Amino acid sequence: MGNRVYLSKFTNEMSDCIFESNNNLPLFWIFLLDDATLISKRKSLIDCFYDEEDNYYNCCIILNTQTFEKNIDKAIKYLNNHSTELERRFRDFSSFITKVKEDSPIELDIIQLANFTTPEEFLDGLIETTKKISIGERIDEVKYYNENGATMYELVGYDDSSDHEYYFEDFSKEYKKLQKENRERIKETKKNLELATRGDKKRERIKHILYNIVFMGVVGLLFFLGGIAIIFYEGRYILGIGSIIMGLISMIFAYANIESKE
Repeated sequence: MGNRVYLSKFTNEMSDCIFESNNNLPLFWIFLLDDATLISKRKSLIDCFYDEEDNYYNCCIILNTQTFEKNIDKAIKYLNNHSTELERRFRDFSSFITKVKEDSPIELDIIQLANFTTPEEFLDGLIETTKKISIGERIDEVKYYNENGATMYELVGYDDSSDHEYYFEDFSKEYKKLQKENRERIKETKKNLELATRGDKKRERIKHILYNIVFMGVVGLLFFLGGIAIIFYEGRYILGIGSIIMGLISMIFAYANIESKE
């Protein structure tokens, strides 16, 4: 399953997933964070990572509405200076989150990504990155995406498991196009799998028919003809009749087996 991370709406001690990602921290999630919040949560996140029985919410970062809105404003100003393309896409993302979360806090469950390094290294790296964002210094992640491009999946994650009535594709034409292509790809994969399965079943049926014709039908026919020959040429009626009966049973069994696969 990998190391899954979740961005959720936190309501009445319940987490309602908005986005998820696997083995990756989407870039725009980083812009929802700030170094002060990460520093205040650092110890509890590290303790939680090493203690599997710790309270789940000690493993999460909770952003109240004031902090959330402040970080969004900071992110928009930052991206406007470093990447207008990313700024446009971030506005779609932040508008969607704001719509879904309403007045509730935002919860980020991301500590599982520390499995790739250590929780100390993972969190300290995030703290350093968010400090650079605060002072307007260009971060490596933005430089990379400016030079190499990125899909919305890499920037925001996936909303397929969203617990809400809204979907991000209603806010982003680019994400809607990606989702459509992904659904078509899944549909095509399923179709190819069905065709392959159908071909396997056809081959199995042919093997089944050949087995019954060769090993059951032909053997039965030989017993049947052999029984007739024994009666007419050797006059051994009991053995001949027995052979005929065995042959008939074998041929009937072969025919019934073939019919059962229809």
